[in-house]
Amino acid sequence: MHFSRFAIALLLAGCGAATNAALPGVPSNDASAYQATGLSGALRHAAPLLYVGSVGGTIDTFTLVKGQYQKTGQLQDSNGPEGLHTDALANLYVADQGIGTEGPGVGDIAVYPKGASQPSRFIVPGYNVSDVIAVKNGAHLYASNFGPDGQFGPGSMSFYGATGDAPLRTTTIPSSFQAISLVRDSSTKDVFVSYSDNSGNGRIARFRHGRGRAHDLGVTFGTPWGIAEDRSRNLLVADGNGPIHVYSQKGKLLANITVPGTAYRMAFNADYTLLYVTNFGNFDVEIFTYPAGKMVGTIHAPEWNKSAWTDGIAVWPPPQ
Repeated sequence: MHFSRFAIALLLAGCGAATNAALPGVPSNDASAYQATGLSGALRHAAPLLYVGSVGGTIDTFTLVKGQYQKTGQLQDSNGPEGLHTDALANLYVADQGIGTEGPGVGDIAVYPKGASQPSRFIVPGYNVSDVIAVKNGAHLYASNFGPDGQFGPGSMSFYGATGDAPLRTTTIPSSFQAISLVRDSSTKDVFVSYSDNSGNGRIARFRHGRGRAHDLGVTFGTPWGIAEDRSRNLLVADGNGPIHVYSQKGKLLANITVPGTAYRMAFNADYTLLYVTNFGNFDVEIFTYPAGKMVGTIHAPEWNKSAWTDGIAVWPPPQ
């Protein structure tokens, strides 16, 4: 059971050049090509490496080869991979919500170094973790939480040091049902968290300098999913009703990107000209030019389906 989607549904109803370096992921015998249809015009900007999580219990690695994404590796993760991120050193950070038989399970955070099939750091913090981002290549971590283990909420943000399972601090977001995703502004050090309030509406919380109490950005939208930040420091948030909304950090709606299906989580390529989006409705990855919002490609693996839909997504190298 994917408890976050299930619980929210109830509430609503009631770039860099290619590299030969080894990266996280078990080598795969499946070298099938997954054509990114129409991508040729944007090919010089395409991310050379792509990680896609699936609720089916895997994280697939795709490599761009002659205009096609080939599945070149796979990590097994049966604990519900959600948010995925990379850093400049090619570490892969995975937030696991925790899979339980009757309700929420025990969440965790896993850090995979370059070339590893097993994590070098494994954190069991006592929260169902929805997303995780690294600061200074893993010296510190920020994580958003659906809620404490065994509970559906409230949502919160945690901050971790370089070692240990226990967060150095965890701050609950007032009137939140669950926290879904987060992004950090490298200039201001502010952390923004997408979350659902107790009525099921999507909202954004701001933690100034990544600490202190949550300040509501003053925006409301449909079901909240992933959040990202563009080069101009605008915030993109995926809406479970379909589109991606673009807001200024002052809460002004700047644009909407139409997604054919249900946008879930997002990742920018290195120069912010392409946006990779996992689609909960279509069980695939869709690629959009940015800021134009034109869809230029799709990636679909045969094993992605209604029981194993696409979830978290990350690219390498990450945006700079």
